[in-house]
Amino acid sequence: MVAPRGSRGGKSGVPSTLSLLRCLKMAPCLMTAMFVALLIANHNDGESDGVPDVPRAVGDGIQGHGGGNGPTEKEGVRLGLIDSPSAAVLPIEPRPPWNSKNCAVLSLASASGLEDHVRFVGSLRATGYIGAIILGISPDAPTEVTEYLDSQAVTYHRIERAASCTYNGTEGSEPMYMTYDESGIGSAQRIIINPDGTGWNCPKDYPDYKITWARFFYYRDWISGCEGCTDGIMLTDFRDAYFQAGEFLACWDFLILIDIHFHCPLPDMMAFLLMTCIADPFLTAVKMGLNHPLLVFEEHPDLDNTHWLTHLPVMSCRKHTLISNPVLCSGSTMGSREGIVEYLNVMVKEFTYWMTDPNCRLQGVGDDQSIHNYLYYTGQFKDAKAITHRTGPIHVVGYQASKINENATKKAMGKGLSHLPVDFYVKYVWQKWLPEEYGLLDPNTGMIVNIDGLPSAQVHQYDRFGNLINGWLDKMKEKGWPYNNATWQ
Repeated sequence: MVAPRGSRGGKSGVPSTLSLLRCLKMAPCLMTAMFVALLIANHNDGESDGVPDVPRAVGDGIQGHGGGNGPTEKEGVRLGLIDSPSAAVLPIEPRPPWNSKNCAVLSLASASGLEDHVRFVGSLRATGYIGAIILGISPDAPTEVTEYLDSQAVTYHRIERAASCTYNGTEGSEPMYMTYDESGIGSAQRIIINPDGTGWNCPKDYPDYKITWARFFYYRDWISGCEGCTDGIMLTDFRDAYFQAGEFLACWDFLILIDIHFHCPLPDMMAFLLMTCIADPFLTAVKMGLNHPLLVFEEHPDLDNTHWLTHLPVMSCRKHTLISNPVLCSGSTMGSREGIVEYLNVMVKEFTYWMTDPNCRLQGVGDDQSIHNYLYYTGQFKDAKAITHRTGPIHVVGYQASKINENATKKAMGKGLSHLPVDFYVKYVWQKWLPEEYGLLDPNTGMIVNIDGLPSAQVHQYDRFGNLINGWLDKMKEKGWPYNNATWQ
């Protein structure tokens, strides 16, 4: 185990000469921000309370909350400001901004190889993010992996597997999935327990819990051990995620350099102006006015909680029906340190309940998402906001990516191809790896975008695109994630 780093200096990832050189190329951005800051300061006749306004997704005038017309409920859902489809439109309260150097990204990397680490960590660091990255890795991770993680200032913990689990998966009281015959008639099937009675993979530290549950215990431990992780926290899946950023991210590097090395922080107003140029996940959330205690993220609107993955485990364990609410992805969660710790406490308490009942200790994987949805829709997460699909810092692409991959595979088979090639849609430009009709890409970079056309700060479940995305990812890794770099233009 590598002890959590208390300082982010030296090899910890704090940018130095390289970032300064990048920022020199950004003089127009900096000069403009300074000029506008001076204009605003001179124009402000009122008394200042010393607290700068936090950028918001909507104005102060929220309908029903005094002043202005504000968004309608439909607009509130579109902007991701409503907790659930039936909730009222609520204002975004001003909150202190998250500073990326005090943030943390946590994930369970498990048995992932070097390529996965380079994609996940490399794409994140390329955005200019200098905060903590804390990973759980295999106890026998190869030297090439640990050397790479050391070079990227990653704190990692080796997760050993238990010799045996205290409990093992059971069938539960409800059918766990559906199978369909050629005529489309479905029949409910139960998860089959392995003949030798085993089925769970449990870590040595938490042998009562399968690893997909135990990771939430680890996350809580790691946050507790990171004194410098005081601002935003992201809990994310590892194998199927990567990060993107806009072209001016190094502005923030420059601010951090001034703050750390010269002890003369720039005015708060200028920092907020510069944040309009920033797009790592935490600063994207700040820019959107979403630096909230707990953010949960909706998957594609064609998915809802009548899907067996969320419905059947909850029915088996809690005898509760989630109905057709939007599915929330348990592999993508953000919030403040306090909000995430509260979230983890609630999740751990629920896992402990499920662990005690054979109808809850299900053999299948993915029921952490069932629990995540159950707790949100029964109001057990304090101060949580659900972010509408493709409107926040995390974009869960899985459902749409699977449909696109399935469609492309059928076309490839129709052309007599034995498999779907990486360049199936690419003609002459590698960045255009999907047809424009899908509206998912920036055609100049190949980056996946939100509804507003700006890059999604994190792309989750990208692997559902299959081979289609691999050519673009290979190019990005080969070139050092150039579109995450502030100087790519």
